[in-house]
Amino acid sequence: MRCHANMIYCLTRRGMTIEGSPMARLPYIKEYTDDCGIRRRYFRRKGFKGGALPGRVGSSEFIAAYQAYVAGVPAETKVERSAKGTFGGLIADYYRSIEYANLKPSSKQLYRYALEPLREHQTTGRRKPA
Repeated sequence: MRCHANMIYCLTRRGMTIEGSPMARLPYIKEYTDDCGIRRRYFRRKGFKGGALPGRVGSSEFIAAYQAYVAGVPAETKVERSAKGTFGGLIADYYRSIEYANLKPSSKQLYRYALEPLREHQTTGRRKPA
């Protein structure tokens, strides 16, 4: 499978898809077929944040995501879970504390199992389904 992915990458760099049809010559796109047979495309450029390109090649969502990556603007913004003055911020401060760092790994895992649902509930205002 690795050789197949490399072949697609090489063909994509030349502006061709695996079927041989010409693709728009957009630089910095890595394309491959995963183990399930799904064609995946990613934006990869040195010094820039990369990511998955959604939709079909040439669709409006594909072009919008590509242009956002080229411009260096993140396509999606992450929700701040640990803002200062919030319960999530208090939990994040605890994770950075000496007391938490000195716990055994098994204790850290148990504390996270107990605290993360509270953090999620505080952030979204509802419980996460089990």
